[in-house]
Parts: sequence; C-alpha cells; structure tokens
Amino acid sequence: MSVIFLVRHGQASLGAADYDQLSPKGFHQSALVGAALRERGATPTSVVSGDLRRHVQTVSWAGLADAAVDPRWNEFDHKPILEAACGPIGTLGDLGAEGWLDAKRRWTSGKHDTQYPETFAGFTDRVHTALKDTAHAAGRGGCAVVVTSAGVIASIATALLGGGPELWHRLQTVAVNTGITKVIAGSRGLTLVSFNDHSHLEPNQLTYG
Repeated sequence: MSVIFLVRHGQASLGAADYDQLSPKGFHQSALVGAALRERGATPTSVVSGDLRRHVQTVSWAGLADAAVDPRWNEFDHKPILEAACGPIGTLGDLGAEGWLDAKRRWTSGKHDTQYPETFAGFTDRVHTALKDTAHAAGRGGCAVVVTSAGVIASIATALLGGGPELWHRLQTVAVNTGITKVIAGSRGLTLVSFNDHSHLEPNQLTYG
C-alpha cells in the first residue's frame, strides 16, 4: 500500500496582473502545510508538482525537496472556457460567479468539445493517468506528495467517489489553499481517504483562490 497526499497550492495573486504567483499569505500557508506534513510523519519518497509558478513556489516554501515537475498536474486552462462564454476580450469579472459556473458547466457538458483545446474528458484523463503513474512510481509502502490545483484534486475526488460533473463543480469550489487530500493505493486500487483537510490553518488563513 502507498499513500498519496494531494496538496493544493497556496493562495495565488487573484486580481493582480500575474495571477500565477503566490501572495504573501500564500507563502505563509505553504510553510504551514509543509510543517503539517512533517508533523504527520509523512516522509515522501517522491514529490511532484505541476509546472505552474504557484505550484513550484508552494513546493519550495513547504520545504519539499527534490520535486519533479509534471505538467499533467497543471490546472485546466480557464481562458478558452472564458472565451467560449463571452468572447476573446471577456474577463471573469464580466461573467460574475454564476456566469463563470455556467461557463464551466458548458465545458463539462461535452456538448461543445470542438470549441476547447482541452475537453473536460481530456482533462480528466490526463489527471488520472498522472495519478496512476504517481502511485506506481511510489511503490509499495511509498509516500508521494503532489502539489497541484483545485480542479485537479476535485477531479480525482469526484472519480474516486463515483460522481459526475456536478460533484466536481462543488468540490472544486470549496477546495482550500494548501488543503490536503489523501489517497491510498492498495490491492483494491485507489481509495479516497480524506478531502481538503485544512486543520493546519487558522480561520483567518482560509482562502480559496
């Protein structure tokens, strides 16, 4: 049996010119989640992250050494989803929260796949291939730590719970920055043990962006 800890990145710079950069709070959250993993006795035999800057910075500030970079752990690209909903010059602010949810539902429906460079099914497939490869590489008795994003973690949790797109939307929305999701790989395959544990964060440190 092996253990895989999926860690969402620290808070990014929402509203800034460059979102893909940890905020000051995001750096602090990353240090806290690294300490929390060490307190659990989680000594990783492998560490991997997506290649987005917020992933790599979280790995560094969490003190997770010798991390491999695998772009299959990257978040879905929101830009094509946004453009399909409101044109090439639209912004998330133009849509608002409900409009953005509708745009994502349009993507996840599979009815407009020709409009997206990566379909929802394609996103799901690459994420789960990455998970299976990570579990295989960890080996029996291994411990892998993966730093990734909310949509990726929600995709894995949804599949392991036997859910569909609506569950994915709900889980993605509530994923906390540096929340920890635990997956076990054993003789029965992959099992979700816990989702979005953020006990290492005080209430004033909770963020979702």
